[in-house]
Amino acid sequence: MAQQTINFGTAPDGSGGDNRRAALEKLQGNDTELYGLVGAAQTGATAAQATANSAVAQISPSYIDGLRPQYVGPQAVTFSAGASYIPSLGTVVLSNAAIAKSGLALAANTTYHCYHFVNAGASDIRIVTTAPSAYRGNACTMTGDNSSRYIGSFRTNASAQIRPFVIGAGNDFFYTDAFTTVLTAGAATSATTVSLAGALPSTARAARVVLRNANPSVYATLGLPGSTLPANYLAVCSGGTYFTTTLACDSSQGIAYAMSGTGTGGLYIDVVGYQFER
Repeated sequence: MAQQTINFGTAPDGSGGDNRRAALEKLQGNDTELYGLVGAAQTGATAAQATANSAVAQISPSYIDGLRPQYVGPQAVTFSAGASYIPSLGTVVLSNAAIAKSGLALAANTTYHCYHFVNAGASDIRIVTTAPSAYRGNACTMTGDNSSRYIGSFRTNASAQIRPFVIGAGNDFFYTDAFTTVLTAGAATSATTVSLAGALPSTARAARVVLRNANPSVYATLGLPGSTLPANYLAVCSGGTYFTTTLACDSSQGIAYAMSGTGTGGLYIDVVGYQFER
């Protein structure tokens, strides 16, 4: 209904205006209408909040998008805009702009892990040496802190500088400065385990490697530890050749190799990157 206006009559005595009862009836009518509008607004807000809560509840607790580390310099890294589900909050936290971290004081030859968290009400990134651990499937948080969602790792060199890297499609991580050699002139003729743990973060489940067989007369087979080589192989490196491939690791981040015979030279394995879970 239209607003009911009280007639105050003619000053100074209000002659010709509404009496007390009529004035109060108009006030009551206005109040009733306002109360109804406020109630309807509250009902609508409650319904909207319920819809929002339902939408959040349908988001997977392992959800993550963006927040990809990008190498900037020896002591600087940037994280792209994105969002991640943070278990302690039970919701997704947005980062609408890239987050830059520079002037980092880092130790030499150390793996650092990056985590998305809420800092004083704002989306932020912390970079620490505390390793991640899984909380749902392959989704990880910082060990002992489910308010910090894992988003990636990097490693420093002997000069305490971040090793240059790029992240390709999916979660393919590549170092662009140097290889990490994990096997030199390997000559074992039975399945022998090679650990890649020193070259990979704990979240890596496959390694990008360069295989080089310096023995021209025999071939090398590679597979998972415990595999029967050469029968159950994942890759073969012919004598005198080299190539790049991706090899799955076991839970201890190991692979296995065996040479088909003896001779001069052996197998070299260099790690140039990895595929990781987050």
